[in-house]
Amino acid sequence: MEERLANNPDDWYAKNYFEKKKGAKVRKCGFCGEQGHNKATCPKKKEALAQFKKANRHYQEQVAELFEEQGVKVGALVVHPELYVKGKYLKDVVGIVTDINWDTIHLWNNNNNAPRCLSVRFTGITSQTAVIAPKVTVVSDSISWDDYGSYCLPIASPGSGSIGHRPVDGLLSKPAMKDLLDGDGYKNRYDYDSGEYRSITEMEIMCEKYWKQNSKENK
Repeated sequence: MEERLANNPDDWYAKNYFEKKKGAKVRKCGFCGEQGHNKATCPKKKEALAQFKKANRHYQEQVAELFEEQGVKVGALVVHPELYVKGKYLKDVVGIVTDINWDTIHLWNNNNNAPRCLSVRFTGITSQTAVIAPKVTVVSDSISWDDYGSYCLPIASPGSGSIGHRPVDGLLSKPAMKDLLDGDGYKNRYDYDSGEYRSITEMEIMCEKYWKQNSKENK
């Protein structure tokens, strides 16, 4: 192809071939849209993750305190008012909390659905397991979630075990972080506070909202 272009500098096919080849070498990041790196090495992604770690660590610390105070622990008992089992509904089925999944407890819960974080084994004739959300008494703006769904159950008897394995750095497991970041990146998003569009990630928006809520509470 080089010889062909040398023989005919105006050869459209040869010129187009080298233009495409040149363009293919320029990497474009799928997170920030800039050239010269990819999502794995993106400096802006690292910055966004650092913001998330700080905010989510604070959020999970508030949830951990709440769980400790209200007995949301391994060994706690819940009562499902009407559990569907094998084609029929059973009333007041007792279940025991066997684990707490902290991958489901993050900033996206705030002002949203309560996290389905409790693994529960229902006792008696059911021998059925389920993942539910705890219905807790929230006294802080740091924690604000909707617990009116049928999957939300109050703690009938506090547990004496642990509150599960909570990472101290605020990050979730790699698969959970991948799901959380799926499709996120710098886009023009409408900021309802300023009334303007901003180039920002969904993760950064969640962090900003969280810190604003906390600053109001601490005033």
